[in-house]
Amino acid sequence: MARRAFPVGLRPRWRLALPLLLLSTPGRAVARDERCTKAPLRIEAATDNDLIHACEAWRRVEGFLVVQRGLRMTAPLDLIFAERVELDLGATTLRVLGRYERSRRILRVTSAQADWLREPDRLMFRQPIDAEMHTSLIVHELAHALLLDNFRVAEPGRVCSEYMAYVVQLATMQPATLMRVLAQYPEDDFASLAEITEIAHLMDPHGFGIRAYRHFMREGHATILDDILGGKVGTDLPM
Repeated sequence: MARRAFPVGLRPRWRLALPLLLLSTPGRAVARDERCTKAPLRIEAATDNDLIHACEAWRRVEGFLVVQRGLRMTAPLDLIFAERVELDLGATTLRVLGRYERSRRILRVTSAQADWLREPDRLMFRQPIDAEMHTSLIVHELAHALLLDNFRVAEPGRVCSEYMAYVVQLATMQPATLMRVLAQYPEDDFASLAEITEIAHLMDPHGFGIRAYRHFMREGHATILDDILGGKVGTDLPM
């Protein structure tokens, strides 16, 4: 694999000098993207579009969680795009859109070029996975990684991270796309924190995400984020 490294400095708020490393597949020239020059990411991009989407995704996550809410990433991440991403379930594997290997700080996301994303039944929020949806997918996964660096409890419930990852994904979506998505889900938000459980997430992940976004917007950003990071959300399964 051909590699192009671009060491760059970071803003003063970062304690570590974390380089951005852009990788490309053989024979492809992946251009440097100025939106990524200060990102704590090492990106292995399968296509130019993967890199473009990754850089835009980090810009959104940084703005929402780092700049506006003061969260910090403790170490750089490897962001790897692949034709196929699988979750090991022991006896079998499950093909997924993305997954984060927390212990290795490796984030794997299905490449924008994967034909699997264009299958008729492969929808996200009941919408085809176009460039904006693919970008929002990366936002969701990056938010997971950043949130896990900022929880104040040793074993946060999975639903805590899912709640906020969906909030960031939807809150930073392009307005026109967000309007189309919300129109697909007339359901109300969560009435209380007690309803935000892993069972609710497993039953309907994207519906859970919509309810989480509406609940977050209604409840007030500062209060609910503090509750999430403090583990004050009902949950059923550990991370």
